[in-house]
Amino acid sequence: MRFLQNMMLISIDILKEQFNCLKKAYKLYQYMDYLQVLKNVQELLYKQLINIVESPIKQKPALKIISLESILN
Repeated sequence: MRFLQNMMLISIDILKEQFNCLKKAYKLYQYMDYLQVLKNVQELLYKQLINIVESPIKQKPALKIISLESILN
């Protein structure tokens, strides 16, 4: 009978350890998901920054005004 009690206690300890491992794995999964969201936000902000920087270059009227002013002066 004592042997069965010891086996049950060992089984309970193993189950507790497995549960703790699952909790840690889930936290890691959530952290990885959070990092993916941050990476996506970073990529979107970088694309917006590129658009902001490139937009004055693509606006030809603004370049024409600058070139006309430089010719007149």
